[in-house]
Amino acid sequence: MNDVTEAVRAKATIVRPRDAASLILLRGEGRDLELLAGRRPGHVKFMPGVWVFPGGAVDRDDNRPWRAETGAAHLPPRLQRCARAALRETWEEAGVLVGRRATKGNGAPSGPATALTAIESAYAERGIAAVFDALIYVGHAITPTPVFRRFNTRFFLADGSDVVGEPASSDELEDVGWHPIA
Repeated sequence: MNDVTEAVRAKATIVRPRDAASLILLRGEGRDLELLAGRRPGHVKFMPGVWVFPGGAVDRDDNRPWRAETGAAHLPPRLQRCARAALRETWEEAGVLVGRRATKGNGAPSGPATALTAIESAYAERGIAAVFDALIYVGHAITPTPVFRRFNTRFFLADGSDVVGEPASSDELEDVGWHPIA
């Protein structure tokens, strides 16, 4: 199904894609395999009503390493930014974090909590670290040129056993939860 309307196709302007990231979370195995997904609300301009993985645009704060992160060294800088965006967007849209118990030298934050971003505070409050080495880079896709909002989205895959919290709907995603694949 194509969400591009005739009016959008008629526009001659080509929009430069923004970097974005999405996280595919899987849990279970065989016939019990599930993925975390939600449906875009009907009132949004970009892909209304479409089922998606949590994700979104890379923000300026995603350029800076988090105090509560570990295992990012294996990723090039651009993928580090995208991985942070994928984890942040998953928390903002689905209410879950992906991480493991933080220990000294393993992503445990130091310094005053007031200097932490909202996502860093969420990790610190739960005593967990964002584990970048648990993320598998899958690939990227660029929104086609006729679309008025374009993204160069990097997709990451992670095991649902590293999810902390229960999925919940947000202003950006409805019907968020673990959905069976089979």
